[in-house]
Amino acid sequence: MSYALDEIADRLEIQDRIALYVHAFDEKDFDALDEVFAPDTTFDFTKLGGGTRDWPTMKAYFKNHHNLPHDFHIYANVLIRFAPDRTHATTKSKVYNPQGVLDADGNVRLYSLVGTYHDQWHKRPEGWRVTGRRWELAWIDGDYPFSEPPGANLPTATEL
Repeated sequence: MSYALDEIADRLEIQDRIALYVHAFDEKDFDALDEVFAPDTTFDFTKLGGGTRDWPTMKAYFKNHHNLPHDFHIYANVLIRFAPDRTHATTKSKVYNPQGVLDADGNVRLYSLVGTYHDQWHKRPEGWRVTGRRWELAWIDGDYPFSEPPGANLPTATEL
């Protein structure tokens, strides 16, 4: 398979947005994620019982509630597929996400989330942005300290 130079540039930009997501999220630089997610992005947690949320709601949640002392995203095997006009794309990314939280006694409880992100991308004047994200949880490994799967109990914008 051969790629034209403009398609290579689009693929590299999407890969760069994914790398920005991984590093910014783990470093809790949630404002940098505006370069990854469009304001109208829909996050779909319906399979986890959590409904859907938009980017402003998710960003506010991350800023106010995401206090994991240990968070480390690893993305692999990113499959990029473009629409024929290359203004839209989808990615399917395998994700391994070791995390850790402090329990009531101050002990670190380590666990890992393993799954797949299904993202929809749109090419906008400011560059490629995610406009839809669905998390497909495969399994949780380790000392998971919560009663519900991740994403099931996210607040709505009015609950923040």
